[in-house]
Amino acid sequence: GVNKIVLLTHIGYSNDLDWMAEIPGVDVVVGGDSHSFLGNDNAVGASPQGSFPTTVTASDGRTVCVVQAWEYGHGVGELNVNFDKEGNVVTCDGTIVFPFDPVKFDPELSQEDATAATSYLQGLGFVSVSEDADTLQALAKFEDQVDVLKQTVIATVPASICYERIPGNGRSQVCTPEETSSQGGGACNLVAKAFLEASFTADVAIQNGGGCRTDIFEGSFTIDSAFSLLPFANSLVSLTMTGEEIQLVLEQSVDFALFQASTGAYPYASGLRYDVDGTAEFGNRVQNLEINPRMASAFVPIDAGATYNVVTNNFISAGRDGYVAFKGVAADLIEDLYLEYAQSFIDFATKEGTLV
Repeated sequence: GVNKIVLLTHIGYSNDLDWMAEIPGVDVVVGGDSHSFLGNDNAVGASPQGSFPTTVTASDGRTVCVVQAWEYGHGVGELNVNFDKEGNVVTCDGTIVFPFDPVKFDPELSQEDATAATSYLQGLGFVSVSEDADTLQALAKFEDQVDVLKQTVIATVPASICYERIPGNGRSQVCTPEETSSQGGGACNLVAKAFLEASFTADVAIQNGGGCRTDIFEGSFTIDSAFSLLPFANSLVSLTMTGEEIQLVLEQSVDFALFQASTGAYPYASGLRYDVDGTAEFGNRVQNLEINPRMASAFVPIDAGATYNVVTNNFISAGRDGYVAFKGVAADLIEDLYLEYAQSFIDFATKEGTLV
């Protein structure tokens, strides 16, 4: 039978240590989401949050290896695990290697200095990786087409629209934390509005802050801008929920964002408005919840017993990022809309012409 279990997670390093390692039978956890830099030194100038790998002794005595390879392909993790015949971890070791392309050095750098820099980086454990010629050749014939498509202007932006996760978090490049401290970021709210329009039957839309990635900058908004804002391969999902369930999923996501090491869980919405008190106990943090179905009338207090149609992305609809109540919705009340989420925003921006 199976006696070696490896989890691939996306809930943050601290949660991997506290939760995932405690799941019976788990041997290895390969994590993500918190962008944690692990290692035994700071060769890249980052402060390690733990060793690579981090070895945990679970409450039942098992040894569990926990790893995470930093962020954005800057590091590549190499993990070696030895098991005994019962499938228990005996040892685990490894390292993170850092790829670099010496061809991409500053062209004004002399050959002598480039060689010295390469030797220095390799001495720190960096690995020289050049672009693959065959792959480049295969992709070259599409580059011009892609460039034209990326540069296609679909809307204008009179004034930059802030990206933020938790209000006042400081993620925006164009707005100060003081400017986002009360309402959060308008970019994710606009994304939620686009999703609401993409679904002809939804009453409200909910979008996690981590599902958006950038400010919407003043000037021309292109197809490339849309994919920078929404870079993941997500699609839209519709769920039928009660007002009570909507209140619960907002509570869960706020809790996950504020207290579970995943700021990307923070909820943004269209057709809903609410206040958040992070000092309150769970169940009382999301306050004054009101609904305006399809933004067609006026906001009124949500009816806990009424049913509403919610559109969201398929990442959080599966219960990720703390949106556990989404996962609890019965299968016959869930519909895959087969709408790619970046394309939905492209359609919205094209229709609007001006993004505000």
